[in-house]
Amino acid sequence: MKILHFSLGLYNFWTTYEGEYMNESLLRRPDVDLNVWGRDRVTYEPGLTCIDVVKKIYGNEYPDVVIFHSTMEKHDDPNDRKVFEGIRDLGKHSTIVWRTFDCFKKKLPFYVKQIKAYHPHIVLVWYASQAAELRSAIGQISHVCHFPHSVGRRYFNKMNAREYDIALIGRCDGVSLDSFPELKVYTPPHRETRPEKGNNLIDDLNQCMFSWNSPVKGDLASLRFFESPACGTISMVPKKFADLDQYFPSDSYCVCDSSTETCSNIIRTMDAREKWRIQQRGYEVVMSNHTMDNRVDFLLDVVGGKNVYFYDYYGIKI
Repeated sequence: MKILHFSLGLYNFWTTYEGEYMNESLLRRPDVDLNVWGRDRVTYEPGLTCIDVVKKIYGNEYPDVVIFHSTMEKHDDPNDRKVFEGIRDLGKHSTIVWRTFDCFKKKLPFYVKQIKAYHPHIVLVWYASQAAELRSAIGQISHVCHFPHSVGRRYFNKMNAREYDIALIGRCDGVSLDSFPELKVYTPPHRETRPEKGNNLIDDLNQCMFSWNSPVKGDLASLRFFESPACGTISMVPKKFADLDQYFPSDSYCVCDSSTETCSNIIRTMDAREKWRIQQRGYEVVMSNHTMDNRVDFLLDVVGGKNVYFYDYYGIKI
């Protein structure tokens, strides 16, 4: 299968995050011939349409699948807009996959407008509830598929001594450094760019035994819920919520009922054996179910026309 992956939007953003995880996984597949186009690639030329890029790479042939992976709703660029020209013509020859991100209500009109303009065959969405909203908004234009968060193989538990009790990284609603006076708390230093933050995240998490992870909008599991156990850091969850149950069994994280005092007590009283058990359980779940390798298997079956669900690609049951 020939796949062309357009990485558009914020320069170098996806060399750290999910777009690059997808590339890594696709490159490991012997049945996939992958090419990637974007401003962070050495072969990049500005001012080309997607048809121009296909001709440049494939000559008179067409790839089987073309993935558009874009952060254009936040980081517009005229050269990236130029790439979008000709998508509907390209769709007569190739399966067009459109990768969205957090399709919350403020962003939903942007994605609806794009999808109605370009008619991709498949749209991938992070959250199930947002996938349902998008289906309702676009009708039968595209097949909208829930494509959950995942981690790349660069995430791992370094098995080093963890100097800090708890990490406050990213979305930590309602807590601060002063919320845990009895604990040693880690907050990352200021970093200018998202790639810089992402490149240091694995080291940050590996310094901490626990990580305070708040759900998005109060009821959605963010990427941090996957990254933390991948680095051997135990997720401290303010409350149980249904979205998390899709991905993790209740014995792979801790719930503190939105109380920093309860959180502190759990951390201070948990013995080494229990910490090890939860660490290993969370890590097992991520590496068996939530790597991009799992998601790529799912994606290739979706573009192949199979009626599948991401649960089908879990290595262990939740």
